[in-house]
Amino acid sequence: MKQVKIISDPYKKETSFQIFDENQKNWINIDKLSNPNSKLISDDFKSSFFPFKIQEIVETIIKEYGIGDNQLDIYFKGTPDHFDDLQQIIETIDVSCKLTLFRDDSYLINAQDVLPEIINIFKKLKPIIELGEDNKEKLKKYIERFSDSSADRIPLCVIGNYSSGKSTFINALIGKEILPSGDDPVTAKVFKINQLENDNSTYIKFEYDGNDVQILINDKNFEVLGQTSSFEQELKEILKENIEDGNVKTINACIAYINKTDYTRISSIIEIGTSFKGGIWNECSSRFIIIDTPGSNSATNLDHSEVLDKALKGLTNGLPLYVSEANKLDSTDNFDLYKKVKDMPEIDSRFTMIIVNKADDSDLPEEGYYTEENEIALLNQAIPKSMYSIGIYFVSSIMGLGAKCNGDFANKHSRKIHRKNLDMFSDIEDEDYTCLYNFNIMPRQIKTNSIEKCKSIMNDLVYVNSGLYAIEHGIQNFANKYSAYNKCKQSLMYLEKIIKLIDSEIKKLVSESEKKKKELIESLNEEKANLLDTIEKTSRDRKSEFVEEGRVFLRQYTQENKPSISHNELVSYEEEFIKKQRRNIQYSFYQEQVKDSKRSFVNNLKSGFGDTIQNLSFDIISNAVSTAISDGKNIIESYYDRNKAEKDADKLAAKDIIDKIDKDLTINSDEFFSKTNEASIQYWDDKSSEVRKELSKIVLGSTALSESKKNELTELIMNYDAIEYNVIHDNILKVEDYKFRFFSEKLIKIKLSIDVNKLYDSFAKYTNNTIYESHSLSFKRWMDQLSHIITENIVDYNPLLSELQKAINAEIDKIHELQYRQEVVESNIAYIRKKIDWQTNE
Repeated sequence: MKQVKIISDPYKKETSFQIFDENQKNWINIDKLSNPNSKLISDDFKSSFFPFKIQEIVETIIKEYGIGDNQLDIYFKGTPDHFDDLQQIIETIDVSCKLTLFRDDSYLINAQDVLPEIINIFKKLKPIIELGEDNKEKLKKYIERFSDSSADRIPLCVIGNYSSGKSTFINALIGKEILPSGDDPVTAKVFKINQLENDNSTYIKFEYDGNDVQILINDKNFEVLGQTSSFEQELKEILKENIEDGNVKTINACIAYINKTDYTRISSIIEIGTSFKGGIWNECSSRFIIIDTPGSNSATNLDHSEVLDKALKGLTNGLPLYVSEANKLDSTDNFDLYKKVKDMPEIDSRFTMIIVNKADDSDLPEEGYYTEENEIALLNQAIPKSMYSIGIYFVSSIMGLGAKCNGDFANKHSRKIHRKNLDMFSDIEDEDYTCLYNFNIMPRQIKTNSIEKCKSIMNDLVYVNSGLYAIEHGIQNFANKYSAYNKCKQSLMYLEKIIKLIDSEIKKLVSESEKKKKELIESLNEEKANLLDTIEKTSRDRKSEFVEEGRVFLRQYTQENKPSISHNELVSYEEEFIKKQRRNIQYSFYQEQVKDSKRSFVNNLKSGFGDTIQNLSFDIISNAVSTAISDGKNIIESYYDRNKAEKDADKLAAKDIIDKIDKDLTINSDEFFSKTNEASIQYWDDKSSEVRKELSKIVLGSTALSESKKNELTELIMNYDAIEYNVIHDNILKVEDYKFRFFSEKLIKIKLSIDVNKLYDSFAKYTNNTIYESHSLSFKRWMDQLSHIITENIVDYNPLLSELQKAINAEIDKIHELQYRQEVVESNIAYIRKKIDWQTNE
């Protein structure tokens, strides 16, 4: 038996493999040392997105480690989504050996579940981060980058030659003929199309002779902003001529005019804002920005990558879409541009979608799909060979656009093609009936899911069969699932950069404060300098000592006092709720029905067969048998009704238990947090009292001060303000944090008690960390402030020294504020790290 483990970490963009060593009884890495000839150690497997390589990986494992009909166990360590993908492949693949899939004890949380938490954390942190005085510009930059990396905006970078129908494809995605199609490639402009929510509002932004121009269109009203003399007047005339025909035709006409204008006077980026019509855009929580890149066969020599870099500024997690025609898949026209795009940090080339446009005008296989042999041949062509990852999608952009706009084209040529091919895409009985999505080439499990999705939509055959739905569904998957991993990792990276800035600010202030303290002490006479030194050393030592003791104390307190639930308690709840629900549904009525039906059966049986013995006739026997059969049916029905009522009561009782647990979670966690908070406050108050007494004793025993000064200072120390505590409890436990397991209609109570107690354990750790970090910081701040007050009173007779101490105090206050910000940000960074790190099934 061989055991192979797949370790997939999409957050780190890494996939690795291990094999179980029977001699050493542990897992060892499959690498150049253990298996130098293994394909599993290739960069192609290690750095690719795991779901796109599953089939190849499984086949490679079987080839390298599956011996004859021996047992081969594959363990998977990764996200639940990727485990499901792997399982789907293993269930469909032909294997010669006995193959079993196991889920490893460690796993990663799906990114789409983590990202919303990260966004909420940032909203909470933003006001705290913005308090910084130093490094304001860098902080602002990192905050913006964090916002960009975690935002729900997804750039779609469309690459392709003009002849590929790129403009029509973009129009099909948008659902409107925004971009004129069929134009000569006379410009090398980048169109940046922002998805808006408002269907009635549209805008176009660009520069003319270096001046900003904005065209605002709202329903049948328009406005042109910017001083552009005759050019502005021409635009207004075009707007007046077309505005009655609606926003789409108006924008189309404006863009056509801008394209024909001297390109040297128009900015390289033209921004358009409009809603996306039709398709599945409303089902996606993300908003999209389509970047229409100029083809490499455009007539200008503009540096495309520089323009793209400018257009993509502030965006992350871009999805490249390479548009070609079926007969151009062996072309290398756009390779240089694609290489530049794939290397841009804003783009993730692991997810490149190859779009084969005008597929209805191509010589596609008669089978209605690509056979394995044809698929291999196609994948060996230049474009797929270099770019294939997420899939090759076949589409008729004209048919897809026509489905969205009901055949109402501005372009006459497109309208004719749409009308001519309509039956081929809408009539199942047509001899040329075509489903272009069947020709798509992609990883098996992704294609299976995609085809199932396509076949489930019967109310818009043209849209689905055009291949456009499959593309939009692929984009939606990227936005909702795949890009979330990058967003989580990038968000963490920018938070870590923010914490480094705060840390450098703290170090700078501490250094300045230490210099001033040294200057202060050197200015005092020896006795007072020694007194200050003793007070500062005592304060420092007690801080360190009590902070460590506090850590141990609170950890022990939370472990001893955390809430829990036992199996017996759950059994008791279940018995109570089942009784209640059986009363509610009148379960006793169904029990009586069973008894009555059985009683009736016995009585009728005695009576009927008694008559039969006395009078042997066919009618009497037939009647007795018929009555017995009827009574038997009644017994079965009464048992069925009773069992159904029993299950209904169990189901309702299970809901009652869940509701009670949900309520108890909130009550118990709030009460536990409150009591822990009180216990911690008592600890720190006691320690502050010890500090007061010790510092007072030092002052009273000093020979550096007069008796009256010592008494005055001692009184000040003993009556100094209490510690101010500020703890925010925002971690609310909910039942959706874990899954419920059922046997029949009853909850599995042992598993449930374990799961709930895991939640309580997790909450105890959260409570301990939150309260300890906050209270220990409050104590340290209080200690520093008390030390400052003492120092001020020792040096207050000297104006110069007093000013120096005030400057020190001001810096210490800044340090405390920064430390608070640092603590809050660091605790949230730790939380994010934990969320995207390996979890363990205990």
